[in-house]
Amino acid sequence: VRLRMKNVPRVSCYAKALDILRKTDEELKQLAEAGLDIVYMGLESGSSKILRIMKKGTNSTSIIKAGKKVLKSGIDLSLYVMLGLGGKKLSEDHVKGTARVLTEINPTIFRFRTLNILPTTPLWEDWKSGDFELLSPLECLIEERDIIKNLGENVTSQVFNFDTSLTIGVNFHSIDLRIRKIDEINNSKEPYNVLNCSIFDFGGQERFKALIPKFLGGANGVLLVFDLTSKKSFEQLNFWYDQVVEHAKGLNLPKILVGSKSDLVSSSVTDTLVPEEKIRNFIQEKNID
Repeated sequence: VRLRMKNVPRVSCYAKALDILRKTDEELKQLAEAGLDIVYMGLESGSSKILRIMKKGTNSTSIIKAGKKVLKSGIDLSLYVMLGLGGKKLSEDHVKGTARVLTEINPTIFRFRTLNILPTTPLWEDWKSGDFELLSPLECLIEERDIIKNLGENVTSQVFNFDTSLTIGVNFHSIDLRIRKIDEINNSKEPYNVLNCSIFDFGGQERFKALIPKFLGGANGVLLVFDLTSKKSFEQLNFWYDQVVEHAKGLNLPKILVGSKSDLVSSSVTDTLVPEEKIRNFIQEKNID
């Protein structure tokens, strides 16, 4: 790839811990010299008990060995951590074990993802029967905070929890907003108030709709998002509005309507665009802020 395609900015691959351990140090070094920049590996959890329950096929000891082996070869390493994987019962094990493994490896990057349960999996049946308790949005935030809080002083990893790919089920994003009162905006000496904003992004897939009530219950505000270039997207707003009203005390919550893909409006076929009149009518009808 490096020889034939001069403009490739990065070469990466996904790998399992056992795949890496099967490689010799020399083989990994050859991959690095050939131009492999980064390996993505699913840690999921640092708790061997949770890894065994989820049938990961490996344990924390093997993951640590594999991670260190990748970094030793000169290849960057990105690990994925699954928030909520231990449920409420094993949340503490998940936090402590994951922080321990991240500290041992000190990967180049680690990324947080939030657990989504597919209806065709055994975990879905455990959740329906009550044997597995999903974490609330706040509890997922606490897990993320506590994992970072328990990292060793040697850890220099970059941390990411944003995902710009298609939303499957529910995605979680967290960002600190620095806020000042209107009359303090021009006063640079006035300290900011820091507000942690947690956003749960719901996908529209039919099979995940059973999860919606569990995530809406503690909402403090709602962004109703639709595609300005898709009438079908706009028509689905009624469903989401009704969900907010039913499960999140939506009549009393601040609600903002957001039209996405405005950059594509000028290049789209007129018949596919959502008429401005319909947007205004929806805002008035639903009393949107």
